[in-house]
Amino acid sequence: MDYTCGKTFVENIVYDIAMGNLKLARCWLHKVNANCPRLCERIREIDEPLMDDDRAALAAVLHRWERENVAGTEVEPFWTPAPFPLELTG
Repeated sequence: MDYTCGKTFVENIVYDIAMGNLKLARCWLHKVNANCPRLCERIREIDEPLMDDDRAALAAVLHRWERENVAGTEVEPFWTPAPFPLELTG
């Protein structure tokens, strides 16, 4: 299955981090760096922990982004954070 179809480099980075595929996420990050010299703020947040292989820091960032995306939506009252595969592998 090609999960990259129709997704941006940034979406692929986030997906691969969440899944624990840090080596692949670093490959995507190199593509972003090569093609988008002005990185978005979100990518700058994960750049260092991704390069340092800091799974705890990456999970913390993803959980915060998840909370921010749910805040104020109809889903918020029902949302419960769950561990990412990143946190279950190591």
